[in-house]
Order: sequence, then C-alpha cells, then structure tokens
Amino acid sequence: MLAREPTERANNYDFVNDLILKRPQCDKLKKNYETVASNETVRNGTDVLAPYTSLGTVNGIEMPILRDTGATLDLICKKYVKPSMFINETVWIRTLLEETAVCLPMAEVELDCVFGHVITKAAVLRDSLDQGKYLLGNKTAALFEEVKKNKEI
Repeated sequence: MLAREPTERANNYDFVNDLILKRPQCDKLKKNYETVASNETVRNGTDVLAPYTSLGTVNGIEMPILRDTGATLDLICKKYVKPSMFINETVWIRTLLEETAVCLPMAEVELDCVFGHVITKAAVLRDSLDQGKYLLGNKTAALFEEVKKNKEI
C-alpha cells in the first residue's frame, strides 16, 4: 500500500518545507556524505561513469574527460588553468537543485581527446570542487562535430 499526503497538505509550502527540514533528523536518513557519494559513483569496484569517460589532455595535462550530454558548457577546475588562459567573460550557472545562480569566470582551454583537438571555452570552478575530471558539454561536442565535418570537405 502506498501512503500519500492529502493534496491540500502537499500543496502547502510550509508543510512541505517542514517535512524536508525534519527529514535529516531521522536516524535512518543520516548518512556520511562521502559514503553516499562513493556508493553512487562506484559500485562493485567499477566507476559507473566509465562508459562516458575517456582519457585525454586538457591544457597539456592528462586527465579523464567526462562527456556530459546534460551540460551546455564545459567545466574545469581552477588548478588546471593558468592565469593567462582566463578570458574577459563570465557565465551564470544554475543547477536544478539550487534556487540561485553562480557567476563563474571563463577560460580558454585546449582539448586533445578521442573526439579530436580543439581550443574552446570552459567555466572555471574553484579547486575545492575538483573531482579529477574535465566535464565536456554540448557546445564543445558540437564544435568537435563541426571540425570533423570541415575536415571531411
């Protein structure tokens, strides 16, 4: 049997907000963030993102490149970007899980991977968010396709 809240309670913002805020106090829901994160990305000793990741070079540094079809822009961590690579552009990024957007600087990035070789732009994340991967978004994927088509002509 599936238990549900009455519609009038589900549509009540205060009730839903209280419900969400009280959930972490439940002992069954308390979890170590690192344990949860590692369980979600690694199962049975294998990285679930491996099929979408390839090895390449980013600004001359060898690293895994994750192709993310849900991302418009590329993302790179600041420690892989030299000060001279920053361009005079910023981008506002908002995820589905956040109500507010974050302003990030943009940098010129040189990519060499299985998709080809291009110089593109990437939003730069602070070092504390580094997960050791370059996130390749849809704009750069389209750029790789364009370069590939131009080589065929």
